[in-house]
Amino acid sequence: MANITTEMANTTTEMANTTTEMANTTTEMANTTTEMANTTTEMANTTVMVTTTTAAMTTTAMPRPPVDEYTYTIVGSDNKTCLIAQMMITLKYQYEGSDNQTKMVTMDLFDPLYNVMTQGQCANNTMMSMLNLSIAKQAENAEAGWLSLTFTENEKTKMVNISKVEFFAVLQDGKEPNITISNPDFKFNLSTSDKYFVCATPQERTVADNVNLTLAEIKVQAFNVKGDFANESTECADDVVTTAMSLTTAATVGPTTPLPATPPTIDVTVTQEGSNVSCIVGTIGVRFSIKYKKNGVKDMVSQQFDIPPKENGTQIFGDCGNGSDTQVLNVTFFDNWQYIIEFTKTSTKYSASKMELYYQLDEHFENPDQQGARFANGTTNAFKADVGNYYLCNHKEHYTFGDVTIDTTNVKLQAFSKTVSKNVGGNAQECSDDDKTSDIVPIAVGAALAGLVVIVLIAYLIGRKRNHSGYQSV
Repeated sequence: MANITTEMANTTTEMANTTTEMANTTTEMANTTTEMANTTTEMANTTVMVTTTTAAMTTTAMPRPPVDEYTYTIVGSDNKTCLIAQMMITLKYQYEGSDNQTKMVTMDLFDPLYNVMTQGQCANNTMMSMLNLSIAKQAENAEAGWLSLTFTENEKTKMVNISKVEFFAVLQDGKEPNITISNPDFKFNLSTSDKYFVCATPQERTVADNVNLTLAEIKVQAFNVKGDFANESTECADDVVTTAMSLTTAATVGPTTPLPATPPTIDVTVTQEGSNVSCIVGTIGVRFSIKYKKNGVKDMVSQQFDIPPKENGTQIFGDCGNGSDTQVLNVTFFDNWQYIIEFTKTSTKYSASKMELYYQLDEHFENPDQQGARFANGTTNAFKADVGNYYLCNHKEHYTFGDVTIDTTNVKLQAFSKTVSKNVGGNAQECSDDDKTSDIVPIAVGAALAGLVVIVLIAYLIGRKRNHSGYQSV
């Protein structure tokens, strides 16, 4: 459950008293929303840029304006843009009215009934930035409040997600004067920090039991903004599927596509930033077995997924560690799924000490009873080898973390390498199953040769005996 924040609660009376004033004039609304925003420490020391045009006051909803007009921009103290978020935002929430009836409110922030003011926080060499939207009422049937989205960047994988949502709304006829929600466990994966995320398909997420957030026509970049959106983007899975389905009616999605006997083997290379030296090289095939709740089925079911080949959109990222004892391999597929291997080393050896899988209960699953981001991880001692050598295992190896089982095959990996050839070096250090196979082959050959010698010897003795018997008879 989302937690109620103390600072937000302290503003309840003040915001309720100013509700009527906000409806009177545009100037009073702006002053009130600024006062509301200043009640949180996170929203202090930021630069305000108003990007939404105030429409004429009316009780009749106007047609939706072009989404390009709703680009929320955060500018830092250096007067440079640090966050751009273009998206149509809808908030839906329920509350108990003063008449003991359940009320439902839908706030379309792109509707002219709302005057939205933008505030926020730049990353400023940290892994967090914020977008705060103060929502002012322009008509009697419009609600007022504010919404805060926190964006975080994973230091190792550079993946960006919306990690926290806070929401406040004045209740006109509720038993309580307001609703205040803070969800620090929210997770909506976007893209790596060097790209912007784009998604036209509406994305609905649950913030709390009584609050839903929908984002549509999304185009957002929260880090590494250099005046405008980056040249490259990551498209959401829903848009990719919609495009594929529009091209052919025979198109199928994940669950209906049978998997091969073994997962495809992909080449992986992680290169040191600013050089042509690769620190992680090799090949690997990965299959996931994921348990989930399926609609209409009492018990959990399991579904398998392979990391697809690179020509199907799989991307390789990573971190060489800048001289540290940790290196990271990040395989991104299905747009926003991530398989992460963290390698650590001692003075003479290295191994995969941790594995993680970020995935979405989405269209790749067959009829899930709910959707959203999921995460599984665990510690391992996998892919172990001496520094300077590589790990080799053609057999299947299993790693289970909660509802997720990871099977790896055709592994040929080397971490803490310093190669420019993008090939493994040194000697192969095989897994135990491959070692057994290596031992069985010479034993089998030796046994076969021994058997052949015995057969020849027996044949020789039999032949000699027959010849000897023949001489006696003469």
